[in-house]
Amino acid sequence: GMFIMLRRDYVRGALLCAGMAIFFLVTAQIFISSGGTETGEYSQMFHYSQLGDTIWEVCLSPMLNPKAFWGTLFAPNNLVFVLMLIFPSCFFLFERPLLLVAGLPILTGVCLQSSRDLQNVVLQYGVELNTLVIVVAVAGASHMLKTGNRRKLFGASVATLFGAIALHLLAGKTLVLGKYPFAAVAERPDASELIEFLKSKLPPGVTVHATPRIRAQLFFDFPTRSLASPIEPGSFYVMSLRPETMTQAELTTFRRKLASDSTIAPITSANWNDLEYVMFAKLPNPRKEQSLPFLKLISAEEFTKFGTLIPSENKDVEIRCRVLSNRGVQLGFRLTERAKSDLKFRISLIGKRDSLIKEISFANGLRPADTVEPGTAFFVQLPSLVDETPEKIHVQTII
Repeated sequence: GMFIMLRRDYVRGALLCAGMAIFFLVTAQIFISSGGTETGEYSQMFHYSQLGDTIWEVCLSPMLNPKAFWGTLFAPNNLVFVLMLIFPSCFFLFERPLLLVAGLPILTGVCLQSSRDLQNVVLQYGVELNTLVIVVAVAGASHMLKTGNRRKLFGASVATLFGAIALHLLAGKTLVLGKYPFAAVAERPDASELIEFLKSKLPPGVTVHATPRIRAQLFFDFPTRSLASPIEPGSFYVMSLRPETMTQAELTTFRRKLASDSTIAPITSANWNDLEYVMFAKLPNPRKEQSLPFLKLISAEEFTKFGTLIPSENKDVEIRCRVLSNRGVQLGFRLTERAKSDLKFRISLIGKRDSLIKEISFANGLRPADTVEPGTAFFVQLPSLVDETPEKIHVQTII
């Protein structure tokens, strides 16, 4: 439609653009929303959560939220993405550049997505753009052939061949090279057990407010919303402790807000390959602060009996450990002073033949360290090494 309008056929171009926009809105609001969520939201709106929660909020975000819109659109990696799209066949594309205008709506949609990992030539989000670039390149080659400029055609073909190879090696799914090498993707562990565990803790049909990556795994089974959407009693939060659409500071502020809300109850947590997830429920009425089995207010004298002192560079935390009869290790982290921020620990168990490194947030992420009283201790148990007792235990505070 945009290309047709550039050819001065304004009526046909405008009708096609309007028709496609109406088709998308009808499909997204009626068919996809009714099948994917019970909230009336288009189920993929979490990709644009920094701009708004609804299609209309995102469409109007240049005016309603200009800082987020223009800041996302002109992010440096978007420029890199565009250069990667046109680099291999640029000499052919220069012959018919106006044809590329047809890809502007899709390009804008990809560049505005909240995740900065999606603007690349490997994932499915840009496949229509890749197809358009190939079609325009073929049109450019045809134009060179028709004009009889065979030398130019030969030079552009050689440049395209080497450009495509270079792009594949530097940014494609090669075995060992590239930004998204295939070997790393193929070797990633299966997260099915994590997903099934989280789903098992959610009542059937409950509305779930979730961070984007885990939300994508839930919205076929539950009505879903973004974290920022207003929450109703009976709904649940499921969130990653690793920033996705929020900055670390924004995520920390959001978690403090949950901890101070007497209608929010912690349900469970999960640690999968050091990626931590937490779940909370929104209660209809305020409740007393819920005790967690791994948190205990304990005196300094009592804590000294727990086990061996582990050196800590953070003077606000006293760390002790003990080795259990099954060779597992139990650690205690006691706040000697009120924490200045949330805390996360990297624990290393080192033996002669085996070792284990685990990252764990204070209270498994269910209660930020700076929201609990001094003297509170967090206890965690780690599995044993293979057929041996750890000779060295090291703990590093990483937040």
